[in-house]
Amino acid sequence: MIKDGEREIISEVPKKVAELDKVLGFNVFPK
Repeated sequence: MIKDGEREIISEVPKKVAELDKVLGFNVFPK
């Protein structure tokens, strides 16, 4: 089972990646 804390981390990761994506100026997840 996934704990609430783990679920929060899993949902936070894409946001952090998107922020880094903008800052670094390259596509980590090309669309």
